[in-house]
Amino acid sequence: MVENLVGYIQNQAVHPILLYKCFKICCLRPKYENNKHVYIGNRMNKRSITSFLLTSLIVVISCASDCFGQTTKQKKLLNELKVAKLDSNQVNTLNRLCANFIDEGDFYTSLKYGWRALSLAKKIDDKTGIIISYSNLGFTYGYDGRYDKAMKMYHRSMEYSRKYGDELSFVNALVNIGTIYDIRSDYKNSLRCYFYALKFGKRTKNTDLLADVYQNLGVTYYSLGNLPESLKMHFKSLRNYDKLKDDSGKVDEYNSIGNVYADLGNEVSALAMYRKSLKLALHLQDKDGIGNAYVNTGIVYKDLKRYPEALIMYDKAIRVYSSIDDRLGLAIVYNDKAKLYYKTGKYREAIAICETSLKNSLSVDEISETTNSYLTMSKVYIKLGDLKKAKALIDSSLRQSFDIREKQNIRDSYSAMIQLDSASNDYKSAFEHQKQWLSYRDSIINQEAEEKSYRTVLQYSFDKKTDLEQRKHDKAIAQLNEQNKLSSQQKRYLVIILIIFSLSGLVIWYFARRSINNRKKLAAFLANENQHKEILLQEVHHRVNNSLQMISSLLSIQADSTENNEIRDYLLKSENRIQSMSVMHQLLHLGESKLEVNMQDYFNGVLDFYSSLLESKPQVKLKVSVPSVSFHTKLAMPLAIVLNELITNSLKYAFPNEEGELAVSLSFEADSDTWIFSVKDNGVGLQTKDTPVDQSSLGLTLVQLMVKQIAGTITIHSDQQMAVIIVFKDKV
Repeated sequence: MVENLVGYIQNQAVHPILLYKCFKICCLRPKYENNKHVYIGNRMNKRSITSFLLTSLIVVISCASDCFGQTTKQKKLLNELKVAKLDSNQVNTLNRLCANFIDEGDFYTSLKYGWRALSLAKKIDDKTGIIISYSNLGFTYGYDGRYDKAMKMYHRSMEYSRKYGDELSFVNALVNIGTIYDIRSDYKNSLRCYFYALKFGKRTKNTDLLADVYQNLGVTYYSLGNLPESLKMHFKSLRNYDKLKDDSGKVDEYNSIGNVYADLGNEVSALAMYRKSLKLALHLQDKDGIGNAYVNTGIVYKDLKRYPEALIMYDKAIRVYSSIDDRLGLAIVYNDKAKLYYKTGKYREAIAICETSLKNSLSVDEISETTNSYLTMSKVYIKLGDLKKAKALIDSSLRQSFDIREKQNIRDSYSAMIQLDSASNDYKSAFEHQKQWLSYRDSIINQEAEEKSYRTVLQYSFDKKTDLEQRKHDKAIAQLNEQNKLSSQQKRYLVIILIIFSLSGLVIWYFARRSINNRKKLAAFLANENQHKEILLQEVHHRVNNSLQMISSLLSIQADSTENNEIRDYLLKSENRIQSMSVMHQLLHLGESKLEVNMQDYFNGVLDFYSSLLESKPQVKLKVSVPSVSFHTKLAMPLAIVLNELITNSLKYAFPNEEGELAVSLSFEADSDTWIFSVKDNGVGLQTKDTPVDQSSLGLTLVQLMVKQIAGTITIHSDQQMAVIIVFKDKV
């Protein structure tokens, strides 16, 4: 029966709006990035969130909605509850009532039936009922914004899923926990949860789970500002939704991909994606999807300064959201419309629209969007010269953003504070708020977008302050040099005077003390300049890493799109080589030294790219023996490239039966003061009587070039197995 219901939801036209609402209210609202794009995908997967049994219940509710009203369903379930015995059927009915009231937004009633279901399920030892009850309670607490309790419920669901051996329910609970981490901007723990679910989905070949997890990963990378990786994840999600023939999921993904393209400055591709999303949403009668597509299209038109077309899109979105009483959607579109009026200089109209947006966001207690409305109004009041009102609104926005730990809104509040300080000519406060703004910058948007925003907000005041500080620094250096020169002359005169007058020693001590103080000041200044250069070098590594990641993503996308296996192989090899370089820059960015990397971490980072390939060949074992030693980048990168080429070669050719062992080692020989790096496998080897080693192959040529670059020697044994041994000295 359960398998039939799961098949029904995958193959039949279940009412999409009801399914969307069911998951939308389950504690996780859509994520809005700076109000730049309205919708970038659900923060949790929409169909793999609960176990397949809970999905069955949602399908039953969805199907019944086509024939009966909500009141009829509630009466029917309550009548069933009256006659049901104290068994699994009553637990099932209580959980259905809980889900029904979640869908209606009735938090207290939903909570009541959820706890009743859990109590009865524990009393009769209904294993499935316990897991579903904890999941329902997690949804309910999350809907009310009580994320700590929601997290606790999901942990209990995981605990019982593990206890009863229900791995799928365990993974779904883990994804829900990852989503709550995501809401709190704890992206590190969120990614851990998603990658565990991704590994399970690949192992079980669960296309449905893979589609949703890839979607969540795309959204998280978007929040982190890693746009190339976000684009890659969303395209993978889209391919899986294509396999499932899930048009509802594709609506979300087209919107998400369009948002990434828009942030990358590719407005043409963004509009194309929004049109695809709108077309599908109209076909499905998905009004939320229709409204999102209209608003996103309007935002792009606004960025392109096509204001009349943008207003048309906003008005269409308002009509759609009004028809389904979506207050949050109305708050967002009104706020965007107010921003358009602000750009065109219609400040009074912008204030009126902002008040409408604020009214809608307050009616649904949406703090994040409320703070966005406050910020838009504050900018308008700054333009109108009413700085007192503007400051009150910014203070409210900042306070509420800290309460909900919303980093994007905190950053935007500081940005508005900088604008207010500039209008008040308070450059000292502007500089302090700028430092606060910078501290929230790196984890939420990419570098190029933030620099553009920064120039727009504080270009004049920052340039003025920079010029002033530069003049002060130059003047200070000139004074210090002049004082040091004068001190040297005075020392010579004091020595002569000391010979003549014994009392002149006091004067010499005075000038010597003064010279020492000046040198300390100069040393402190130079140390500060050195620290500035270190920060710049770290930023260079960060940008190089982002550039390499973008190139790698483009190669991966191109490889997926070609049907020529030879070309695809070349592209994937190139991607691996670039990734081996990217790992080094990432380690340099995160490490203390900017010229040396830890070889153990570096090799492990390079080998991580082969995890998927090794998982597909479980009989091939990889052994790594690399000490925690630091090498200069001029030595580390050639070794990583050699490792990449040799591992690729072994995995491709050494194990035709997909069984064997790969060994990677790095050791130091104290007697000869040399390092020995080796890659061995017990496969078929590279040479037989009739097939000698191809010395002209690109991979081997590249290996030999890298060995020559580090002034090492290479030995290749390939009779019965492959063994490449490289001997070199740790010299740069």
